[in-house]
Amino acid sequence: MAYLWYNDFVRKPPQHNMQQEQHIHINEYKDKRYYKNQKMATLHRLDGPAVEYANGSKAWYVDGVRHRLDGPAIEDTDGSKAWYVDGVRHRLDGPAVEYVDGYKEWHVDGELLSEEEFNKRLQPKMTIVIEGKKYKLVEL
Repeated sequence: MAYLWYNDFVRKPPQHNMQQEQHIHINEYKDKRYYKNQKMATLHRLDGPAVEYANGSKAWYVDGVRHRLDGPAIEDTDGSKAWYVDGVRHRLDGPAVEYVDGYKEWHVDGELLSEEEFNKRLQPKMTIVIEGKKYKLVEL
């Protein structure tokens, strides 16, 4: 794949299902940031982290907000992780924030909950069967 270099910026042509060009900025510390357009104002990347720090930390952004559906949107090199959807802390299958020292926070749609509140909220309210498969319904 060919890249167009100018100053310390890289212009990456569209690939796969991406409809827009990605503009990549690499700063003097070798941190790499992916932007949605040439204005370099909106962090955006669909096929990986939009920010890759030289120390190994990563952050996922879509349209300028922290967002990732298949894992944490922030991964620090110390092992800390944070889950975000549409810019708010959110996770339904565990804590939305996990620090390396063991501290955890539970968030649903940006609302901070205690572990007890989280577990109570996500207890199945009803089970339904669709085409022979059982589904547990929870209240969000």
